[in-house]
Formats: sequence, structure tokens, C-alpha cells
Amino acid sequence: APSAAATTPIPAVASASAAPARGDELEEVAFRLTEQLGDADAKLPGLARGLADLDTHWRRMQAPWKDTARQPRAKLVQLVALRTSATEVVHTVQTKSGSVATFDVRKWNMSEGAFAQREAIFAPTPSTLRFRLRVPLGAALELAPAVLATETAHGDVTFSARAVPTSGPPVEIGKIVVRDRDRWIEQRFDLSSLAGKEIDLELHADGPEAALALWGTPRIVRRAPARLPYNVLWIVVDALRPDVIPSFHDPAADAAKRAAKHPPLDTLLPIVPGLTPAIDALAKRSTIFRDAISPAPWTRAGTVGMFTGVHARQLGLPSVPWSLVDAQVNEYYRREPPLFPLAMRRAGAATRAFVNNNFMLGYASVGLDMGFEHVEDYRYRTADTGEITRAALAGLRAHAGERFFHFVNYNSPHEPFDPPKECVARLPQYDPARPDPVKLYMAEACKDDAAIGELMAELDRLGLRDKTVVVLTADHGETLSERHEGIAVDLDEVNTRYHHAFGMWEETTRIPILLSLPGVIPEGRAVDGRVSNLDLAPTLLTLLGLERDPRQQGIDLVAAARGKPVPDRAIVTLGRASAAVFFGKYRFVSRDQQAQKWLVGHGDDKELMTIREELYDLADDPGETRNLALVPAFASTVEELRARLKAALAGVATADDATPSGEAASKLQFRFSAAGRTQRVHVTITATGATELVATPFGIDKEAIRIVGPQLELATTTATNALVGFDLTVSPPTTPLRWTLAYDDKPLADDAVFGGILGVSAKGLAKGVLDSAARATISAPRLPFIDPEVDRGVFVVRLGGAEAVAPERATSAAAAAEVKSALQQWGYAK
Repeated sequence: APSAAATTPIPAVASASAAPARGDELEEVAFRLTEQLGDADAKLPGLARGLADLDTHWRRMQAPWKDTARQPRAKLVQLVALRTSATEVVHTVQTKSGSVATFDVRKWNMSEGAFAQREAIFAPTPSTLRFRLRVPLGAALELAPAVLATETAHGDVTFSARAVPTSGPPVEIGKIVVRDRDRWIEQRFDLSSLAGKEIDLELHADGPEAALALWGTPRIVRRAPARLPYNVLWIVVDALRPDVIPSFHDPAADAAKRAAKHPPLDTLLPIVPGLTPAIDALAKRSTIFRDAISPAPWTRAGTVGMFTGVHARQLGLPSVPWSLVDAQVNEYYRREPPLFPLAMRRAGAATRAFVNNNFMLGYASVGLDMGFEHVEDYRYRTADTGEITRAALAGLRAHAGERFFHFVNYNSPHEPFDPPKECVARLPQYDPARPDPVKLYMAEACKDDAAIGELMAELDRLGLRDKTVVVLTADHGETLSERHEGIAVDLDEVNTRYHHAFGMWEETTRIPILLSLPGVIPEGRAVDGRVSNLDLAPTLLTLLGLERDPRQQGIDLVAAARGKPVPDRAIVTLGRASAAVFFGKYRFVSRDQQAQKWLVGHGDDKELMTIREELYDLADDPGETRNLALVPAFASTVEELRARLKAALAGVATADDATPSGEAASKLQFRFSAAGRTQRVHVTITATGATELVATPFGIDKEAIRIVGPQLELATTTATNALVGFDLTVSPPTTPLRWTLAYDDKPLADDAVFGGILGVSAKGLAKGVLDSAARATISAPRLPFIDPEVDRGVFVVRLGGAEAVAPERATSAAAAAEVKSALQQWGYAK
């Protein structure tokens, strides 16, 4: 650990959120300084030299979700990974010829070791960053300074923070002297003595010239009623098939498969009682989905799909290459994929990932940034489960009092198979002298099951069980059947058996899905309708009261858990140079030319075949052994499924497709107040793309409102002692709204337009609500307290959204006066 000295006139707190907050208050992110650079002052005389030296650290990339065209200083935001393990070992593989193969670490990121990536502001010494902000109640400054090692800049680097109020003397917040290099150093400083004050927050980094100083994950957190109703703990077990887990078996369905015209044989794993006791216990407190399909049979595309609710190929990512070129990566970022971690960040949640997943870090050419501000990557072939669990447990304990999204990605069922002896012992009739890869695979799942049990026990111990949505799933399945051996000779020349990305079978794409939230999601329920990992992101957004992206076509799995029938819809899996669609009892596969030539069979009995299309009847042939695509009697079925696949790939809904289950419209409330005066109000709202605008007057004549097509016009006057305004219903709910607001023919500025439950002014709000971030800013369960005799301006709330699930507060006169007093103290109301 690095040695450091700190002087902190306002005491540093190592982990103030270690215990749950009182009442309904939680700690959430008020604002991230990485997102405030556009309005900040920056003095960075050593930036040019620092950027040149930064290139020597390859495990970093410019944060892709920042608008550098509009905010040039956003280029200072870097995603930087620092090694946290004592060593880093280059991964090698012994080839059949006896030679040793190594992997380009900048492509594959496969060196064994542990790494911590953070979103950081790059500020080479000497540097000063100054942010103008108002300090919320219950606030603290959190950051993790670090200095990158270089050959030239040696010596101590001092990181210091101070507050300069608009009135009064400066306040020293804290200081830390960093001697070691390449280590993130967690710091937290209490800001309660500055609550309600407008300050310039100054961050200084001083030391050797152009030392590579980083302000890791710098943010202001606050204690307040949380905008989000629940935490999310999302667990992925790489390559986990549902038939490994006893509770995911349906004895009647298994019997029907075995009695099928062509039985599944080794494509259906047997039930092994006691193999995964922790998941089975969790299933009793959850709804499980027994027939779930991954959007892709490999990790990168599967992870992108489940985080976005959109197929990776529809976000500009090619299906074949492992390594991505700049044009492909940039296209993915340009399309602004609706990543669930980014949605959680916008709603004030801290986002952390504890993983072994080399596709989740964009500095390697196989990877992409998935929107997390903090990723801990444990890159070990077989020792990763324990490291990930240790870090995830520490994360839960340290952040139990805040609203969080934690993603935990295990990798054990993925080869190489090296399960613990106690897990192997649970397998019946296992002969160690004759290793069976299928049974070793199942024993690997037992290892991760024990880790999941530790996570669930810690949630219970911390009292977070009924406050945390638990998701358990896999990114894809695994090909284990002897009858599914094969090599795509023009693609990878790797046998599909005991792998996944190289094949395209039902067993390769079937996954478990489990959802748990006591009191909200039914417990002990199993859903047999076919669903997809693409349903997860939109389901969680709906459950949390957040807005779905219109590109997300998934259904609401919570509604299905509560008994709503699962629609029989086309579910698509996109493989490498191949695509498959499930519909009814059939699975249809179409292969690009690169994946059509196959060497099939096992042992010495192999045959070279050309396979362009495949059709399987999963009722008669659950093991997928008979391709019906060339059987004349099934020509019409092939034609129908070919059309359904083509429509799905083009994003076109067919007549019988299920529609997304998101909200159909949004409702906004506009209220006008002029501090006891009568002023003329003129409003023009343009709703480009709206299918319906409906306005309901409040305290004004209905004739004051005129709607023509996508535009609303309002002309009225304020009242001296009452609020006036209107309610506006807009469909679809994601319609951008551009408006002009004027009092006495003078346009109102941002500081006279207020949004959300606190009635806070926000940059750009005087021009409208144009994107999801702006919609989140004004979302609230109700209007704030507004005094028409004191307050002046336009107040706007969007009913629903993240705060709609917050408990109602008392509306008595005393409570209203208390709210008003607090708002005035914070400077949010006059």
C-alpha cells in the first residue's frame, strides 16, 4: 500500500456510508466532477507534456461518453486501470506442437493479475481545477488520487482541496501527500459545515513538473431521500447453462424431452441434487425463468445485449472479429447505446463492477466501455472466483448506506476446468482416473454457487435484502454434447464442443434468469415462457421508475413474474457470422458464407459439409440432431422463419410481435408564479415526433391554450396569490420538448425555470427537455412547494420517473413551511 501523509482541517472519513442511513435517507451521487468540466476553470500548464507521457500507460482510454466536441475539457476525463496485484504474469498456452504461444496483452488483456479502472480527471502538475457549485445538505467529497509512474517525474505529489465561498474566508478541505506510484488512494472529506453555501471547489495537484496526477472518481455525494427505490446487484456466471442448476429443471418437461421422437441424450444435463444449493435457496425467494435465451453465444455481444436491451450488431458492432478497429469502436460509441450502468449513474447511483471479463474494458482491442465509473478486474484463469467475491463483499460492506448498482461477473464454468475437490465429490460416479469435461464443467458451477451464497448472506446481514434487486443470469450457455462437435473451417478452426463462441446450438444459447426482490417480485415462482437477456435492462428500468430507451424491445419480466402471459415472439440470437431465431417450437439458423463450411462429427468419423440454413423442431428433436431446412415439407416454415429473422435484424416488428411494455405517455405539470405580481405569460412548446398532445388547464381558461399539430401555444397571466398553469400529456414519453417561456414578453433564463421535487434551476431548462438526462432532472412524484407570493418563475415536473416511487411526504402547513425553509437555506428558493 502506498505511504501517504494527510492533514485534514475537516476530518477525512474512511467509509462514512458503511452503515445504512436512518429512515428513508440514503447516500447518492449529487454530481460527478468529471461531468462538470465544461463549466470549470482549469490551469494546466503541463498538459501537453503530460499527455505525451500518458501514452506510455497503455491501460487507459479517453472516456467515450463525454461530449468533447461541445466541451473540449471533457478530453481530460480518462479511464485508467492500475495494477492492484503484486505481480502481473503474461498468459501463455502450450500448443500441440510443444511450442509456447503468447497473447498480445494490448489486444486480449489476458495477463494474469488484478487491475482497478476508475474514471478520472487527468491534471498533470502543477494544476488547479475550480468548480462552482452549491453544497447540498449531508454532503461529502469523495475522490481517489493517483500518480502514474514515469521515468522522469519522481518525488512527492500533493493533492489538496479547498472551498472558496462567495462570502467568507477559504476553507481547507483536505490534503494528501502521495509518494508511491500507480495506486488509487481512497479519500473522503466531510462537507457538512459548508451545506447550503455556494463555493468554488478548488483541486490542486503540486509536485515535480508534469507528474501524471489523476483525480480518480471525483464526486460530491449527499444524504437525501433516494431518487431510486432499490439497489441492483446483478450477477453473471459466464457460460452457465440452466440445466446445471437443479431448481431450473422441470421434471415434467425433462420427461417430455426424453420421450420425444428424437430424445436429447447428452444435450440435457442430469439433475444433480445438492450441486448448487445457494442458487437453489435463492430460487425459492425469487422468480426464475426456465426458458431464457442469450442474445449471442459469446461474451462481448452477450454482455452488450443484456446491458442495453439491443443486439450488439444493431449498435454497429461486427459479429465476427475478436479485435475491433477504431471505426467499429467509434461507431458503437457514436450510437450512444442505452447502457444500464449509464442510466443508473444519471439517477444518482454509484456504479461498480467486480469481474473477470476482458471484453468490458475499452483499452484492450477486444473490449468496449460499458459505462461503469469503477471496474475491478481479476484476470486469473482459475483463482478469480475468490478474488471477485472478496472484492464484491468488501464493496457491499463499504457502501451499504448508499444507492448502488454492483455488477459481479464470475467466470468459473468457462474453461479451463479446475473445480474444488468438494465440488467434484458431489458428482455421482465420478472417476478421477478418467476426467469427464462435462462433469468438471458442472463442478465449476458448484464453485461459483458457493460464492453467490456468500453474497446473499452478506445482503441479509447488512439488512439490504428487501432493498436490493438481485439478478442472476449468464452471458451465454456452453456446447457440451458429443453430437454437436464441429469445426467451421473458414472461421476459427476450433471445435465447438466445450466452447461457445464457435457454435450456434440451443444448448450454447440457453441461460438461466433469476429475479429477486422480496415483497415486489413473487417468490418461489417459475415462468416457462420463452424470454431473453435483452429483456433484463428494460425490466430493471421499469422496476426502478426510469425511462426506457425506444430502441429497447424487451418485455417486462416482472409483469411476467406476476402472472402476465409471456408472448410467443421471435427471439433472435446473433452468433459469429450466423443468426438464429426461436419462434414457437422451431429454431431456425442462417449462416453467412464465412460460417457455412463445416467439418462435423467426432473422432475419426468426420465429414466436410456446407451448411447454409438449419431448422430444428425442438419438440420432436430437443437435441437438435435433424436439420429440417432441406426437407420439402418444411419449406413454408423455413420461409416464414427466414422472414421473421430478416424483420428482427432490420428492427421491423411483425404483425403478431409483442409490443414493448413501457409507459405509453408522460405527464408534465407547468406552474407559473410571479412573486405576488401579475405578469403576462407566453409559452410555446414544440413536441417534434409526438403522436398526441393533451393539455389540461389549471387555474386558467381553456381558451388560453391552443394546440396545432406538434405545437402548443399558451397566453395567460399570473395570479397574485395563487398558482396557475396546465398539465401536459405527451405520447410517446421520450418525445423531445423544445420551448420558449416569457414573462411580459421577456424570455426567462435558466435561473428562472425550476424542475424536479426540489424546484432546482438547471442548465438548459429554459430551452426545453431534449434528452433522457433532462427528463430525469425534472422527474418527480409531485410539484415542489411553491409560494406564489414569494417565488417567481416557471416550475416544471415530469410525473413519474425515478422519484415516482419515493414515499409521499406530509402535506401539512407545518411540513410545507419546513420544506420552504430548507429550500431557502440551500439557496434553491427565494
